[in-house]
Amino acid sequence: MPWIIIVFVILILDILSKWLVIQKIDLFNTVTVINHFFYLTHIRNTGAAWNIFQDNTLFLAFFSFIIISIIIFFILKNKQVGVRLPLTFILGGALGNFCDRVFRGSVVDFIQLHFGNYIFPTFNIADSFICIGVILMLINIIFQKKEVESG
Repeated sequence: MPWIIIVFVILILDILSKWLVIQKIDLFNTVTVINHFFYLTHIRNTGAAWNIFQDNTLFLAFFSFIIISIIIFFILKNKQVGVRLPLTFILGGALGNFCDRVFRGSVVDFIQLHFGNYIFPTFNIADSFICIGVILMLINIIFQKKEVESG
């Protein structure tokens, strides 16, 4: 069950990074890492991605619990690395944000990227692993489709 170890590592990275931000950066304050590009900004998100469902923490925690349960079911059911690894990344990230919602009432976000005048929505380590997992899953789907078409 190496997927459990990966989930645990993602969860620890997420919890530790959020703890450090809470300890070192006051709420709504920013630390410049790379001027005009990369900042650490301590904010709290009571919604989901891009602040949708704002102030619906209980609903999001319940919804997250359902999604986490479904992901665990699919990880246990599917032995393909191309499916298990992406789901493991998504699970680790989902658990990180779920813990925030349950124990803090909001998700700690802190990674802020600027692209010229555009400021990408602030996110965290858990969000990063969810996105990486989704990208890996899409790549797997594309390559499986090509194998079916050529096979």
